This record gives sequence, structure tokens and C-alpha cells, in this order.
Amino acid sequence: MKLIILIFDFFKTRKSSYVLSLAVCAFISAFIAYILEPSAFKNYVGDFRSSILTVTGILLGFTISQLAIFISGGNQNIELSKSYDIGVELWNRKISLFDKIIITLCYLIVVQILTLLITFIFPLFISDDCVNSIYLHCFILFLVIHSLFMIISIALDFYLIVSKK
Repeated sequence: MKLIILIFDFFKTRKSSYVLSLAVCAFISAFIAYILEPSAFKNYVGDFRSSILTVTGILLGFTISQLAIFISGGNQNIELSKSYDIGVELWNRKISLFDKIIITLCYLIVVQILTLLITFIFPLFISDDCVNSIYLHCFILFLVIHSLFMIISIALDFYLIVSKK
């Protein structure tokens, strides 16, 4: 139930530009699925999985660090971000820029953990030489690209909060 609330809150705080970000992620992963040949992919699937696990693990650590820094930061601008209204109301409460970033970081942590779980678990059920394996790995790639875009967005918000008034 908490996960559903988090996902609802995340999408409620997004603007329409977020759909463009998802479309770019989907296009990149679909393009890769289109150009991959199953016979060639079979040779690289182990390296691909290993790379995804490494990158996602590093991103997860980075995201958790960002969350800890943002929550515990004592910068005056971070305190001001708690009162900056973004024009969204959730659960009869106005959402501040601080709240939006916290929601986004928590959502991102969930996406990255989901990516790790899918990368670990689904290969047990899908053979590497199966065409569905390509689609699964492209979906995993979609999640990683989505995570990268979200980290860039959060880093830019964090930069503007810390460095600007």
C-alpha cells in the first residue's frame, strides 16, 4: 500500500515534460531491441547483466547518499525549499520543492531496487537464447535510462536549491 501511495505521489508531482522523458527512454530501449539480433545477443547477455547490476548498484548507492545529504543538510536554501510551493496539493497539503525532491528520490530508490530484482530473478525463468530475453533486457535498460534521467533531474534541482536563492 505504501508503494502505491509513493508512486501516486510521484506522478502527481510531475509535469507533462515527464512523459517526454519516458518516451525518450522507451524509444532508446525499443531501438536497441529492434537492432539486436538474438544470436549475437546470446553471446553478450552475461556481460550485459553484470554491467547492469554494477551500474544500478552504484546508482542506488548514489541515490541513497543524495537522500541522506538532502534530508540532513543544514543549508539555508534547503530550509527555504521547504516553504517553496510548487503548486501541487497532495492529501490536503501543499507540496513544497523539498517534498517533491524527497518523493522523487524515494521513487527512484524503488525503481532501482526493482531493476536489481528483475535483473537477478527473471533470468532464472527466461532462457538467454529466447527472443523474450531481449525484450526483458531492453526493459531493464529502459529502467536504467529512466533512473539516469531522474538522477540528472534531481541533481539539477539540488544544485539550484543549494547554489541559488
